[in-house]
Amino acid sequence: MLRPLMLTATCLLLAPLAAPTATWAAGNFDGIYRGDQTLIRNDNAPECAKAAQPVVVHVVDNSFARAWGGGRFRVNITLHIAPDGSFAGQASPTNVSGRFSGPVDVHGRITGDTLEAELGSRTCAVKMTLRKS
Repeated sequence: MLRPLMLTATCLLLAPLAAPTATWAAGNFDGIYRGDQTLIRNDNAPECAKAAQPVVVHVVDNSFARAWGGGRFRVNITLHIAPDGSFAGQASPTNVSGRFSGPVDVHGRITGDTLEAELGSRTCAVKMTLRKS
């Protein structure tokens, strides 16, 4: 009679340990990264007008999104962070007015609490250096 009772009590005590929690589901790189992006390439393209500015990136489940350009040339790139902290992606803006700056590329890495990346097209690009806050 004591044996089934002890087994039940043991299962009840260990059950919370077996259940997944939000902490377990979070990615290794999740968090809010803040810093600046500075111009590294500029041929006076429209997307360069406001490129040098403070940036905030929210990493959730080892992924984040970045927007590039403006108006008709705005693109969104979703990036997935590899286990080693690296990420890369590409998107092409729609050519609606005859001006096309080519694909927008992004590549970078998170090392420790620092996210570093380059983002841009052949006409305009920035370097981001962000710290986890």
